Amino acid sequence: MVTNQPTTVPFFGPCQFPSPNSNQPDQLKEYLNVCNIRQHLKFICDLHYQFNQMNVYPIVKAFETHKSVLQTNGKHNLGILLVRQLAQPVSPDYVTEESAEFGCLFHAPCQPMTPELVQKYVFTTKTFTKVFTTALFGRWFPSAYCPQPKALVVIVTDGILGDTRKLTSVNVYTDNPRFSPFIMNIQLETANTLLQGVPVVDAIAETIDQLGFAFREYYATQGEPRRHVIPMWAWEIATVSVVLVVFALAVEWYIVRRKIASKRSISGVKVDAVRSKTHLIF
Repeated sequence: MVTNQPTTVPFFGPCQFPSPNSNQPDQLKEYLNVCNIRQHLKFICDLHYQFNQMNVYPIVKAFETHKSVLQTNGKHNLGILLVRQLAQPVSPDYVTEESAEFGCLFHAPCQPMTPELVQKYVFTTKTFTKVFTTALFGRWFPSAYCPQPKALVVIVTDGILGDTRKLTSVNVYTDNPRFSPFIMNIQLETANTLLQGVPVVDAIAETIDQLGFAFREYYATQGEPRRHVIPMWAWEIATVSVVLVVFALAVEWYIVRRKIASKRSISGVKVDAVRSKTHLIF
C-alpha cells in the first residue's frame, strides 16, 4: 500500500504527539491519519512518509519472527517513530509547565525538568532528542506498570529542523531498568548502520531483529543479564597447570643443584690426590 505524501510536513511536540494507545478515540484516529500506518506495522509511525515506494517486507518479516515477544495480549511492546526532522523550541521561554506543547515534560516522575535541563533541551540536540523520546514513551505506553518491558525507538534521519549538519540520530528508550542493559548497544548499532548508507527499511528490520532477541534474552534470563565470567572448571585447570609448572621448576632446580654438587665433589678429590703426590715427592 502506498500513501501519497501530504503537501505540508507535520511536526508535533512531545506532549502533543498522537498516541496509538490513548483512551481518547480522537488521539488514535489522528495517529492513524498522520503516521502512514501500514496494515502489518501499526507500531511504526512513519510521520514524514519515508516508506513511500519502498518494499517493507524485511520489516514485516523481522516483526513476524519475534511477534510472540513483541506483543502481549495483542498490544505492542515496541514502538518506532521514523521522522526526517524534529523541531526544537526556539527559546527556553516556550518550555514551561503551562505550555500545552511542553508541559508534560515537567510531570515526568524520574526526570525533573530543571532550569539547566530546559537550557540543554533547547540548545543541545542530544538532550533534546533524549527528552523527546522519554516523553513520547510515556504517551505511547501510558498503562500502569506490568512485568512485560516495552521499548520505543525514535529515528531522526535528517537531524533537527534548521540545523544544516543534518545529523542522523537514534534513541532507544525503556522505562524498565532491568531491561535497559539488554538494549543498550542497539541504539549505537542502528545509528552506525544508517550512517553507513544502509536503506532505512533494512536498518529498521535489523533493529527489530536485535530488539526481538533482546526481549527473548530478557525472558530467558528472567531479567538478569548473563555474566561473561570464567567458568569454575577453567579456574581448576589453570590452578593445576600452575602447580605442575611450579613442581617441574622445583624438580629441575633440585637436579641441577645435585649435578653441581657432584661436579664440585669430583673436582675436590682430584685436587687432594695431586697434593698428596706432591708431598711424597718432597
